[in-house]
Amino acid sequence: MKKFFLSRIIRYKQFFLQNFPGEINSYKTTSTTWSRCGILFSIICIFALSLAGCGCKKQQPMDQISEEQGGYHYQNKDLGFSIVLPAEFEYYQTQRKETPDYIDLEFFVPTSDTEYNQEVAGYAKPIVIRIFKQTDWQSVLEGDQDQLLFEEIGQKEDKVYTIKFWQEIPEDWKSKWNEEMKQQIIEKFEKK
Repeated sequence: MKKFFLSRIIRYKQFFLQNFPGEINSYKTTSTTWSRCGILFSIICIFALSLAGCGCKKQQPMDQISEEQGGYHYQNKDLGFSIVLPAEFEYYQTQRKETPDYIDLEFFVPTSDTEYNQEVAGYAKPIVIRIFKQTDWQSVLEGDQDQLLFEEIGQKEDKVYTIKFWQEIPEDWKSKWNEEMKQQIIEKFEKK
């Protein structure tokens, strides 16, 4: 971007030297010439500022529903991914757990089901994103396939991203949760 602006400045300097020979560097420059220079300089600055703002992608707040994506946009730059959570995930919370073998990012949603086995009071855990190192994931795959609870959803460099959905659904979520919702979460997962 800097090269672009520098090339523009050089072009404008050449334009001035061609159209106002001797006037730019002389002491006999009229006020009209200076006012032209000021106007042109202002236009150049406005143009440069508008171009600088064009490349910025607006960050979607995580606590508001994204109209274009139809849910809550969650981004974790540290772990290198983003995910779109359904609109039903209002008031969701996250929790990060680290072990030597993997990192878990757990998503919690409010539940009023008191019979549900709650890890966090008043919340159910519908999603766990588990990030393995490539070698650790290979060890998991070589183990007992019946015990494999996580599904691979992406790889980036030496990281393997996996996901697990709740096995038991709270009573107040049974009418909200469905396979389509689950598929949309997987489809809208992005590695950053």
